[in-house]
Amino acid sequence: MKKFLVIAGLTAPLLLAAPAQAGESARHLSFEDVLRQLVLTHTDASYQSRDRHHRQDRGWQNERRIIPIARLVRQIQRDTGGRVTSVRLKRNGRVYAIEGVGRGGRYVTAKANARTGEVFDVQRVRGGGHVATNGKPIPRLLKGLRDRGFRAFDRVIRDGRTYIVRGLNRRGNPVRIIANARNGRVLSVNQARNYNGSNHLRHQVRGFDHWRSGLQQQRYSHFGNATRHDDYYQVGARDRRGRDVTLNVCARTGRVLHTAYR
Repeated sequence: MKKFLVIAGLTAPLLLAAPAQAGESARHLSFEDVLRQLVLTHTDASYQSRDRHHRQDRGWQNERRIIPIARLVRQIQRDTGGRVTSVRLKRNGRVYAIEGVGRGGRYVTAKANARTGEVFDVQRVRGGGHVATNGKPIPRLLKGLRDRGFRAFDRVIRDGRTYIVRGLNRRGNPVRIIANARNGRVLSVNQARNYNGSNHLRHQVRGFDHWRSGLQQQRYSHFGNATRHDDYYQVGARDRRGRDVTLNVCARTGRVLHTAYR
């Protein structure tokens, strides 16, 4: 899964990090082209090593559909030193619209494939006005909201001294959350009219035992200890023919996402 980079304030150090043999060709590329090439080269290897078992499971990847905002922003800020200020998942559920500020204070917008993380349409914006970058970074803000029972966020927008966040509450209903940008304190929670995240995220996460009877109806048996991985369980079992199999089971729907015979 290709991660991406959208903060423009590090243009010079990024260019210095590029391979020497690429120097001549880079001169003929636009800023956006150079940025995109450097991003994909720099982030792909580290991401593969961390999430190889996720990438191998195509069924699980399709079910999960989108990259969580917190993970997306954390990668950007770690690799650039800039600050992402807003992330919005578009109505089609396939594209993130991103805004950020680099170290030099330059305002940048970009879009990214919500399923693969591939960046496109990077724009340096002149006259973007002052964008507040103090206060809690988005990943820390969302962690605090998750601790309060909110989840599956599809937008985080910096608005002066507050963040406007949209996600799901414990019941799976869309809510609009306004939080203090400095300390993350929740100021108000109201029902949201829309939600662009995946529909399956509206289901509550259940313990593996909740799905056991449904799996038995599919003729799986002799379950081992289930291990939780974000939105799915991985568990050893036997199929109807008595063969050993490893199952990935969606923690929200009980659907078997992937089978691997041992």
